[in-house]
Amino acid sequence: MPHPNDLLTSWQANSQAWIDTIDHQEIASRRVATNAAIVAAVQQTRPRRVLDVGCGEGWLSRALHQGGTTAVGIDGVPALVAAARSRGGGPTYHCYSYDQLRQEPLPAIGQFALGKCKSRASVKVRSEQLLDNFDSSAPRAAAAPRRRENQLEAGNGCV
Repeated sequence: MPHPNDLLTSWQANSQAWIDTIDHQEIASRRVATNAAIVAAVQQTRPRRVLDVGCGEGWLSRALHQGGTTAVGIDGVPALVAAARSRGGGPTYHCYSYDQLRQEPLPAIGQFALGKCKSRASVKVRSEQLLDNFDSSAPRAAAAPRRRENQLEAGNGCV
């Protein structure tokens, strides 16, 4: 698996291309099924607050907010976080690199009922600390369209 900093460098170099791709809905599978399936998987648990780890340009956080869920997005790429913030729509966004998540205490961003993780790299950086931000009384997520390695911890409210 690539080192998280290699992934971060790649995302930094390609952030505008990704933003354009998402803005223009250029990925057919996302347009016709994947995005809706992800939103449905999250919403089926009826979470009040969701932590969107690897939020990118913020499409999921915005979609969840439009459905009545409070969302907080975090990503390690400043250009992606800036794009998410510029679109508004209600969610809040924070920029934290993998190293920051490994070395610094997370800010007081509150408790979450559910979390979404974009990649294995984002999970491995601070899963134990991120889990401290989850409400242990919240219902657990049901099966969702994801690979097992994308979970913070099996059955721990992570899609």
